[in-house]
Amino acid sequence: MIYDTLEHIDLYCDVHPRIYQGLKLLEKDLSGLAPGNHPVDGDRLYCSIQAYDTKPVGTLESHKRYADIQYVIRGEEYMGVAPLEDKEPYESRPEEDLYFYHGRMDCLTMTPGRFIVLMPQDLHAPRIAVGESAPVLKCVVKVLLD
Repeated sequence: MIYDTLEHIDLYCDVHPRIYQGLKLLEKDLSGLAPGNHPVDGDRLYCSIQAYDTKPVGTLESHKRYADIQYVIRGEEYMGVAPLEDKEPYESRPEEDLYFYHGRMDCLTMTPGRFIVLMPQDLHAPRIAVGESAPVLKCVVKVLLD
């Protein structure tokens, strides 16, 4: 997992070529993109613009084929995080590359200018309210790991 600010993107140029390409997307003004998926390199790299209201509780999830780069464009939320370790999912949706888990998590604050890169071993629970429920505009960059 990487949790950092946009000003440090170039520190991650050697992590994975598509992860770095996805991070560089965050430097653009994404606020005008419509909600939904926007391809960059087919299914190998795309961004999903999401608009929603945060909620009081989060559900831990992971992905096996994709890394997530999550970036709040407007608003703020907590991101629950936990290591996968030996946990088994209580629900699996392999066709969506989505797996759900129970367990403890720590919370990080996501605000504009801050991003998080989540690898398959990083459980995460997005969309958690900081105080009251509030609107968020977010970009999730999906990076196929092969």
